[in-house]
Amino acid sequence: MKLVRKIHFYLGTFFAPSIIFFAFTGMLQIYGFHEGDREIGWVSRLAEVHKIQSFDPPRRREAPAPRPATIEAAKPAPPSGPPPSRGAGPVRSAMLQLFFALMAISLIVSSCLGVWMAIQYKRDRRVIIGLLAAGVILPILFLAV
Repeated sequence: MKLVRKIHFYLGTFFAPSIIFFAFTGMLQIYGFHEGDREIGWVSRLAEVHKIQSFDPPRRREAPAPRPATIEAAKPAPPSGPPPSRGAGPVRSAMLQLFFALMAISLIVSSCLGVWMAIQYKRDRRVIIGLLAAGVILPILFLAV
């Protein structure tokens, strides 16, 4: 059990910066701050790191090319009337967004508390600081390559 606790301690210390990053950027994406009308430049860049592990600016989607008339004529007409109801869509979506935002905040707080507890650990302080530094520096280096 001691070995398992130590492995958990070191892995948690090393990956905490990435966990905090992914929870934060994921929470921003829940509310659409990475694209569309609500886009914020730095958020869209971080979203690219989150989604495709690249710091390049996001590529704009091009409008689809028009289809030939023969294919359009073969399509069935869209159904008339309102789409089938699936309950209170916007309310359900807002509640789910809130739930996931609270989950992201909890993950960030929990990870920060874990880092704080690790730093308070008197033994192996150099190893802990080294793991935290590596957990920040290595992803940045890998992103730059």
